[in-house]
Amino acid sequence: MLVYGHYDVQPPDPLEGWASPPFEPEVRDGRLYGRGGADNKGQHLAQLLAVESLLATRGELPCTVKVLLDGEEEIGSPHLAGFADAHRDLLAADLVVWSDGPVDPGGGWRLVFGVRGIASFELRARGANRPLHSGNWGGVVPNPLWTLVHLLATMRDAKGRITVEGFHDQVEPLGQAERAALDRLPVDVEAVKAELGLEELDDPVERGFAERLAAFPTLTINGLHGGYGGQGTQTILPSVAVAKCDARLVHAQRAADVYDRLEAHVRRHAPGVELVRQGSMEPSRTPMGSRFTAPIREGMAAAQGADPLLVPTLGGSLPLHVFTGVLGLPTFGVPLGNPDQANHAPNENLDLDRFHTGIKTAAAVLAKLGF
Repeated sequence: MLVYGHYDVQPPDPLEGWASPPFEPEVRDGRLYGRGGADNKGQHLAQLLAVESLLATRGELPCTVKVLLDGEEEIGSPHLAGFADAHRDLLAADLVVWSDGPVDPGGGWRLVFGVRGIASFELRARGANRPLHSGNWGGVVPNPLWTLVHLLATMRDAKGRITVEGFHDQVEPLGQAERAALDRLPVDVEAVKAELGLEELDDPVERGFAERLAAFPTLTINGLHGGYGGQGTQTILPSVAVAKCDARLVHAQRAADVYDRLEAHVRRHAPGVELVRQGSMEPSRTPMGSRFTAPIREGMAAAQGADPLLVPTLGGSLPLHVFTGVLGLPTFGVPLGNPDQANHAPNENLDLDRFHTGIKTAAAVLAKLGF
């Protein structure tokens, strides 16, 4: 078994949001607070302590364990695929297991078979060579913010459908087993809306909650920047505008193809706008009928006291295509973090009861796989 984890973390900003220093771990009320405590050092440590515990109590492991630690996951693991391809013998295994992210929002443990990919990019528009007075120049000089607004409006319609030509061509729908698993996931949509202060979910309204995260790609505007954003008013016509975006990808889309489709769309609708490719990860999916599914479920149930929820695909992204695509290895996620772990945010934390159960879970999974 190859155990994957990462030791790099997100920046701690905003620092004023932390109740204790982000890089000085502190235990409060049964939780460990600190950047990386949940994402991903604490969860990966549970896997390592399971190995240590089995060696201490049995003198040997039920199966061979290899450990791979990634230092670039938070920036898309740009060198991991090349490393894996160049060191196939070193990473040879029968399966991969990772522990990252939270358990189900309702608290149930989850066994995860895949993740969506991601393709991040910037759209950059330019106007004049400097900001200008909006009265003296408005209506004469092009406004790059309006250029981006109009371009973005051609990429997704009011019903939430992505309208980039060819964007969905490579999407492969979920199979019957995956759809059945999604239908069994407990989701209280009204509770989610209440917690987030929402009246409605995003369009298209006919799509189910879990189905949205597993079966469909997305196109998101992460930020739109340009002109004046300070206090009061500054009546300028901006010279530069930038839209930061990402596309979440599903099986079997590929980032390079999606970038190509986006670039063609930009050339067609706003040829003066520059699209700058950023980091990307390919989507990953392991068949739920894998021969390793049953022993992993048995190990999880033995340690956790209940059969785990089966999740065909998470909405987020991890560099798991390196294992399923480059190395051809079935890959399974066993998240150990509490639902409110606040990863990527101030006061990131790991519930220590979950952490201890995670050690037992990792040990039980190894035992079921090896004996």
